[in-house]
Amino acid sequence: MSNSRNRRRRQNRATTGAVTSGPRAYTFTHKGKTYRMPDARKAMEKVPAGVLIDMFTSDGKQAADAEMQLGMALIRAAASDLEPGAMAALREKNMVEFGRIIGAWMQSAGVDAGESARSSA
Repeated sequence: MSNSRNRRRRQNRATTGAVTSGPRAYTFTHKGKTYRMPDARKAMEKVPAGVLIDMFTSDGKQAADAEMQLGMALIRAAASDLEPGAMAALREKNMVEFGRIIGAWMQSAGVDAGESARSSA
């Protein structure tokens, strides 16, 4: 395996974060500090089903677009449960890192809008 591929994998692991202390706990690191994300399933309980229905009934929506919209709805719902500084840390991430963190956070709780879209089609 090439060194650049190994380096990318290490960077992805460092950027994306890890599931820790329980099946739904998720952490990410920013500037040497580790932040714990609340359970994404608890955030789902705060988001009305209409948000998800609207995502999948909009004309021309791609599964990736819907997944990012779901991630944003969940992060807004979880905002009051985030550790101090976590939202600011997320806002400082570049778009690729942010997308990886939110995607991995949702997957750590079994939330995957892309799967939902495929299974309902």
